[in-house]
Amino acid sequence: DQWTAKRGKAEGDKSKLPRKFRVLNDRKLTDATLSRALGEDPGTEYTELDLAGNRLVLEEPGFAALREYCKGQPRLSVLKLHKNVLDDDAVARLASLCLPRGPQSSCLTELHLSHNKITAQGALMFLRAIKKRPTTLTPLWLRMDNNLIADV
Repeated sequence: DQWTAKRGKAEGDKSKLPRKFRVLNDRKLTDATLSRALGEDPGTEYTELDLAGNRLVLEEPGFAALREYCKGQPRLSVLKLHKNVLDDDAVARLASLCLPRGPQSSCLTELHLSHNKITAQGALMFLRAIKKRPTTLTPLWLRMDNNLIADV
């Protein structure tokens, strides 16, 4: 859409590369079915992965499947996981995806976690974990509204 195209232009050198979206939202995916769904389109590099509106908890094997998929996606920078059933443990695991994955890989610059079951404790665990993120990277845009977070 136009908003995405404009946003891509504002990102500097990366804007010259075409953005590719992998949309797997609202498919009733669970941790058990995630690996198969992610493997349906091998060999294509994406910049955005949309897993919103599913039934993901991201325990093993779900998180393992997502982590491996992200390792194989060096340009992946946007991950949408809103409207799932993610809790504090899942958020703690997701923090690792916000750190550089290697010298030839980018890392997440947007993470959508709204409408899940994350508490204030989980949000703080996540923020502490991403303190290791180098300050030279693009800042992380994080969305956690409509969770179980009271005033933090």
